[in-house]
Amino acid sequence: MIKNFHEYDHHFFMREAVKEAEEAGKRDDRPIGAVIVHMAPLY
Repeated sequence: MIKNFHEYDHHFFMREAVKEAEEAGKRDDRPIGAVIVHMAPLY
């Protein structure tokens, strides 16, 4: 898990989503990649 989101740009997260889609395709699942980025502090 990433703890400091401010060190990464949106390209990093898009690449992670593409990786998820590629892995799904290899498993014969629907190749939909998704990464949820939540930058608000949790209380």
